[in-house]
Amino acid sequence: MTPPPRRPSAFTLIELLVVASIMLLMFGLVLSGARPSPRGQIRQAAQSLASLLMSAQSQGLGNAAGAGLVLQSGTVAGLPATMATTIAAAALPPFLTGTTGPGFPPSNPRVSNAAVTLFPLNGDADEVQHGYKIRFGGAVATGNAYPFQPPTAWMSLAAPAVGGGSSCTAMVRLRYGVATSGNNAGSNVAAVWPEPTKNAAGGNNPLDFQIARYPVIADTLLDMPKTAAVDLRYSGIGEDVTTVWNQASWLSSGAAVSGWGTLAGKGSIAIVFDSVGGVDAVMQNIEGPSLLRSQPPIDPVEPIYILVTARSEIDEASFSALSSPQAMWVAIHPQTGRVTTAPNVPQTGTDAVALRAARAKARAAAMSEK
Repeated sequence: MTPPPRRPSAFTLIELLVVASIMLLMFGLVLSGARPSPRGQIRQAAQSLASLLMSAQSQGLGNAAGAGLVLQSGTVAGLPATMATTIAAAALPPFLTGTTGPGFPPSNPRVSNAAVTLFPLNGDADEVQHGYKIRFGGAVATGNAYPFQPPTAWMSLAAPAVGGGSSCTAMVRLRYGVATSGNNAGSNVAAVWPEPTKNAAGGNNPLDFQIARYPVIADTLLDMPKTAAVDLRYSGIGEDVTTVWNQASWLSSGAAVSGWGTLAGKGSIAIVFDSVGGVDAVMQNIEGPSLLRSQPPIDPVEPIYILVTARSEIDEASFSALSSPQAMWVAIHPQTGRVTTAPNVPQTGTDAVALRAARAKARAAAMSEK
């Protein structure tokens, strides 16, 4: 009886091709999964930024000087400071403290501005140029023992050269505006100046002062992925259309407009939290040779919005990141310091109205996550 023929034990060419195709397909899937997509990198960058902001808020709790972060900006595609790709820690020096000279506060309570001589005790007089706000309180040594009053931003500083003296001068203001009605119409609104005790000659005893100083950029905390960045053109404070910028005129002129509706063109931005968790100040142009800033920091009363999107969308000046479905918003509540993230709801427009709508939707989405 003839035995049946044996089948060959080797694979056929067709079988080898099928197996190779399956292996190539699986290898491609592994590679695509290991390489983050632009959308994934944007989401990761937004979440990392939010985590760093929450960490800075925690570090500021109980610390008189607070804590913060710096969005370091650069120049892209010939436009001034349109993006930030690096987030650094903001090292805040302790308050500069000392006593005031004679003649302050002013004897006339209706004046809005007054010059005051400052005698720092824990630093040199020239260090006052690093300050951004000042507050006054009672000096125990002279019997003026009462708590420090809320801080006030000053209008101008006159500091001596390094090593040029033990005192300096600050021009301070404690309120704004002119009365428009009533008995005081046309005159300065009554100010609330500190009230020191009087000496034997009837003059004011000196007051203590505390000056909060600009932060110094410390360690880099986050280098964003190569495909993601903070779009400073659409990042800013509040939603009011009167405070935001006109994109068309800004792109055509190449110069950012004033105001805090946008953070573009304002250099590196610092966000500082206070000792109770709220936002103490938002600062611009904290890097550079000039220590006397022309634009003082602000204490925001509206949310701070930071837009994280693809770098390619920022490089392309004609493209509006407001229409991007992959962009992410990071929002900071100014009073509580609460940080939230929300996806961008694409807008068809590029003007201030579209920007306001995008920020409002981001705030609504963040509120719904509570």
